Amino acid sequence: MAVEIFRNIFKKDKPGFGVDPNLQLYYKFVRQHDPDLGKRVRVEAKKKEKRFDRIGVACFFYDKNGRLLTIREKTPRKENGRLCGHLGVPCETRQDGETTWHNLARLFTEELNLKEADYENFQKSIKSFKINNLIGVELVTDIGPQKIGVYPVKVVVSDTRLFDLIISENNEVDIEGWHFPDEIYKNENVRPLVKQVIAHEYKNTI
Repeated sequence: MAVEIFRNIFKKDKPGFGVDPNLQLYYKFVRQHDPDLGKRVRVEAKKKEKRFDRIGVACFFYDKNGRLLTIREKTPRKENGRLCGHLGVPCETRQDGETTWHNLARLFTEELNLKEADYENFQKSIKSFKINNLIGVELVTDIGPQKIGVYPVKVVVSDTRLFDLIISENNEVDIEGWHFPDEIYKNENVRPLVKQVIAHEYKNTI
């Protein structure tokens, strides 16, 4: 009964989004850990989102030493300046009709390849979770200048050993391990969008 109720809520929140069990669970995690996001995003949308060509999330997974989970891109995307081999953090563009909750849940399942079977260990490995306010990024891409709105997400991982066991590489990214923010920022092959978001999040330390 509880599962069916949750599925109905999921459908109501995003009609036609489907009932993928992997996506449902991580969507539930996001909703539980940031329940006021809907109100904040509605406020942001009225004020800022319409200024941007597209909206997305950038997820900063921290270990206890302040290092970030780092990925390497395997597929290019001309509209946001992403190239094969770019170093960065997990990011995902919001699709038409998605909420930011769905956008982030899809990042977990697509970028990190998390499955329903990983959910319990995922919960155990996460210490804290916060979606920050929208920031703007300006990029020069193959299709011209692009203004992208990004919701930075801060996730503190308490058990990296367990976390490393459940995330896996996929067709989109390779997992590069854990690196300090300044190491990523100074890397000559860092993804431009990620570099700008890091610069914003670490204004006086990079």
